[in-house]
Amino acid sequence: MLTPQKLGLGISTLVAILATGLYFTNAIIERQRSMREREGLVEQVELVLKQVERAKDELSKSVAEQAQVLQQIRANIKNSSHNRDILLLQGDISEIHSDLSALHNSLDTINNAIGTNPEKAMSIPLMRKDIEDLKTANQRDLDSLRGEMARSYDLNKWLIGLILAAVLGTTISSWAQSRKPGRPAPKLE
Repeated sequence: MLTPQKLGLGISTLVAILATGLYFTNAIIERQRSMREREGLVEQVELVLKQVERAKDELSKSVAEQAQVLQQIRANIKNSSHNRDILLLQGDISEIHSDLSALHNSLDTINNAIGTNPEKAMSIPLMRKDIEDLKTANQRDLDSLRGEMARSYDLNKWLIGLILAAVLGTTISSWAQSRKPGRPAPKLE
């Protein structure tokens, strides 16, 4: 027979189990949020590194093209016999020289941003390795978190099934006791 004490104990146990499940579910959700934030930071760092590399490659190409043009102009000056052509080429050379100095300034700025000593220059590949390691660790954590979520989901299914079975058993027991001979059946309205 179900006494109020047993009913209270059952309800207390049920509340404790549900509170524990809620706590673990909230912890898992918070951990997922943290993982997403870390992945966003990793992606931003990778994007910045790619942009720096692209800018450096473009600057190197531009410097090489300018040097090639300068060589062609020098070759033309040696082969040219006209003073007028020489004056025009000297003007072009001065323009190219100013462009080249601007490119050198830009390259110096990029080199200063990356770092002038070898330790800082080597730190970029090390940062990439660290980022890859962080990605791997994040993926492992994410897989572990998914496993934990699946376990808690299964536990919740079992708990809900148990609660429904207890409620159903209690209902059937109450109904069976009310149908005993000698007791009038309760009237449902």
